[in-house]
Amino acid sequence: MGRRETRRKLGSPTINTGYREKFSAVILAVGFGRDSATLPYWRNEQLGQPEMGLGRRVYLVSGHGDGSLVDLCRIRIAGFRQDRILADLFSDAPQLKSRLRELKQKLSQGLLKPDELYEQFETIADDRTSGFEQIRAQLQQMLRADTMAVLKLSPKIDSFRGIFASTISFQNRFLLFALYKAGGVIPYSKHATDKKDQEKDQELENLICEEYGIKGSDVVRRHGIKPEKMIMEVLDKKSFDNVEDMLKTLGAQTSDVCWSAGYWDERSKKLTGIDPDESTKRAWHVEYVPPATELVAKGFVAAVAGYLESIEGRKSDFRVTLHRTLIIGPDPWLQQVTDYIGTSKREGNKGRTFPFNHGTIGLAAVNRKIARTRQKRQTEEDANYREGSQKI
Repeated sequence: MGRRETRRKLGSPTINTGYREKFSAVILAVGFGRDSATLPYWRNEQLGQPEMGLGRRVYLVSGHGDGSLVDLCRIRIAGFRQDRILADLFSDAPQLKSRLRELKQKLSQGLLKPDELYEQFETIADDRTSGFEQIRAQLQQMLRADTMAVLKLSPKIDSFRGIFASTISFQNRFLLFALYKAGGVIPYSKHATDKKDQEKDQELENLICEEYGIKGSDVVRRHGIKPEKMIMEVLDKKSFDNVEDMLKTLGAQTSDVCWSAGYWDERSKKLTGIDPDESTKRAWHVEYVPPATELVAKGFVAAVAGYLESIEGRKSDFRVTLHRTLIIGPDPWLQQVTDYIGTSKREGNKGRTFPFNHGTIGLAAVNRKIARTRQKRQTEEDANYREGSQKI
């Protein structure tokens, strides 16, 4: 059974009608699901805003997944932005950046066990030549004076270093370590008496709040979401019972990117039943180009195209664009960041991606040198010239 939406004409209201039909597959896109927190993660709140009153406001952050650690940073770091914090901290620390990149690579390849990561961070922090002390001092200056935060550990983790063996992102693990070293967070690992998990957790929260004078409204709980509950709300009981066991066997999703650049933009004949022509293929493998990137690049490309036209004239055949390196999955890709500008009628829109070693621009990118095709001989056929150029 389902719901069909129709419109009689453009601008008219949608008419919903129920109908019944058989499907080969039903896709339930339930999203991330709802969390049970008093301050839902996907809703606006004021954790990052400065306090207007006197004194210091103490927060209890319960949980240590990626969501809770982002909230912890917002509570403790002034002007925290997840997309900018690494650039702000590492702009003058190339050696530290290199060592952390090496650590992350070893972790991804299985050469470093997750439960060894904390000790590796400690080794870097103890090395005076690593650049960590500079990061710690800089982060200490960025700490908010109007807040303090207690991080409540899960009963399943017996020490602070156990957090670093979990599946949270490498970036957040390092930020937590640096914040701890800068005196920005108080880990709390005491456990309540042995009762049911929910009662035990609440008892521990009450104990922490009493010890540090934390108000109930200043408790930030991030205990994860349960997408299966969203599925349960959509399906009837019989349908849910049929898929419940399968949901339990799916396991945790990998954080690795398992697709290549532009994969989600490619049209499939299996879905459309239409053979793609050349004009369709030219628009394939498109990835998003930030407007700011396009704006800067387009000014430069237009200037180059205008200069070439002043030399060659409008009867010449040329086109100009700019490419950037784009990391999607394990491999680098090249992406066209502006439409072609010039006198040529040959098409090619912004956003297109292709392998790093593809074409003339790929040859230039790999060798880090200017690359150009040889000049065509007067007696040479176009097909032979094109075939020879593609073998470069």
